[in-house]
Amino acid sequence: MFPEQKEFVLDESEFKAAVCTRRAGKSSGMVRQLLLAAISKPRSVVYFLALEQRSVRAVGWKNFIELVEDLDFPDDLIHMQHAKMEARLANGSIISFLGADDPNVQETLRGGAFSLVVIDELGSWKKERLEYFVYQVLAPALADHAGQISGIGTPPKEANSFLESIFKNPDWVTFKWSWKNNPHVDNEKMESVIDKVCNARNVDRNDPAIQREFYGKFVYDTHDLLFRFDDRNIVSNCPLEYPKYAIGVDFGYRDANAISVLAFNEQESNLTYVIDEYKKEEVTLTSFAAVIRDFLEKYPPASYYHTAADYGGLGRMLLEELKKHHGVYLNGADKREKGPTIRITDDCFRTQKLMVLERCRDTIKELSHLKRDLKKPDLPADGQQDHLSDALLYAFRLTSAFLYRKQEQKTEEQLMKEAVIQQVRNRLDMENLEKLTESGEYMPPPPHFDGGLNDFLT
Repeated sequence: MFPEQKEFVLDESEFKAAVCTRRAGKSSGMVRQLLLAAISKPRSVVYFLALEQRSVRAVGWKNFIELVEDLDFPDDLIHMQHAKMEARLANGSIISFLGADDPNVQETLRGGAFSLVVIDELGSWKKERLEYFVYQVLAPALADHAGQISGIGTPPKEANSFLESIFKNPDWVTFKWSWKNNPHVDNEKMESVIDKVCNARNVDRNDPAIQREFYGKFVYDTHDLLFRFDDRNIVSNCPLEYPKYAIGVDFGYRDANAISVLAFNEQESNLTYVIDEYKKEEVTLTSFAAVIRDFLEKYPPASYYHTAADYGGLGRMLLEELKKHHGVYLNGADKREKGPTIRITDDCFRTQKLMVLERCRDTIKELSHLKRDLKKPDLPADGQQDHLSDALLYAFRLTSAFLYRKQEQKTEEQLMKEAVIQQVRNRLDMENLEKLTESGEYMPPPPHFDGGLNDFLT
């Protein structure tokens, strides 16, 4: 048993000052934050969370032990349980270090009462899993003590991460820094290290990895992604005045059913817009038929041939079922030459001729994370969620707006100049023709002949 809180040797304010100032720099700021929270709120629980248990021990628990040793904590004020990576303070607070990437581990924290949760390497967690963990498991558990979540991380190499969403959310207080802001780093040595890394990788300092790891910037790798899709391809609305629609459909059951709706008008603009989407797993054909019918009514295709549904596998049978029993008519998708289609689509993303409305969140998520096959770089790697991307490709093959070239409005002076130039060309052509006729190199057709080649020969 530990003594009650009144037997603490240091006054709380004095103790906090000691934690913050003693041997500054040796222990990370995160573990100092843990200790301060545990002291400030008696009988509270404080967590340090990382992806794996071994990284927790190497990064979190090791630094915490060093901090406790630096502070010369009396044994009656803190009890260290090294096997469990847990510290119990005399005021009843508990500081625990845990690897929490496993969903089963995350669920064990549901219903707790925490004063602080520190999460290490936010950029390395899977976005969906971390979003659920933070907002549905940890947030309710922090309410009892008006606690907070604190995290640190390096920007990840893929876009639309949870860490990036935090920086865009005004409800979070965020801070950014690079190695230049670290007072314990020798600038000359660090400059030398960066130069050596750049030389070894044959890149310059604008390389995405250099910008992320050394300068803490959100710069993404695109060479391993199937599409060069980024924030520049995301818009709030479709400005087409007279849009035509193309609809792509991808069938699934365990895999998601997906619909992608594209708006275009090759007479108006060279831009194509993804304006709506649908994605859901384990949907029966009857339910999916009703969804497709709603989309066809809301976005009537330019023609029957501006619909495209996957008919591979059981797709052909499903198309017949939709037609005969549900009155839904869809054209089969052209799935030939998928690689070239992907290259053209990728180039349209690169040149910003293919845009996605910001409300199409599932499409944006797929396009931002879809990786290419290393052996077949024009195709997506296996085992990925690419159902909306496939539906988009089916529909995009039906459009040609990206070939549109806007005709320039010419002034009267320009038109007169072009007419004069054409007259000169005609006169020169006539003079050349007369010279060729005189030399016998050109023989005009017989007079009054207006028939075909067979008539002339007879």
